Amino acid sequence: MERLNNNDLIKIFKSFSYLRTKNYGELVRFLNFNADYEVFVLGHSCGISDRVLLSNVFDRKNCKKINLFYYDMGDKKNDFIEKVQEVSRHFKPESKNEMREKIRPFSESVSLNNIL
Repeated sequence: MERLNNNDLIKIFKSFSYLRTKNYGELVRFLNFNADYEVFVLGHSCGISDRVLLSNVFDRKNCKKINLFYYDMGDKKNDFIEKVQEVSRHFKPESKNEMREKIRPFSESVSLNNIL
């Protein structure tokens, strides 16, 4: 779409919206500080529309854990695996082993229903 040289087609891309505030720059500065950190995901789909941002956060050596708070739908149904699948798309193929080590397993995760 960028090659079509039509700004109307790309004006809603999130990459451009990130520049409306200083928050993205502050996040990048934090990530480049090289301190170890954990990520806590509450109520975010982690979908592909945030790929640039989330890849930068998840697929770094100093990201030690990714904590996914899942939605419990009752009858032993929840969206934990869907969230894991979405997060997996933000890792390079050569980082998939690290991804499995970073994501806190379901048995150690917490339902959003328990904290809201």
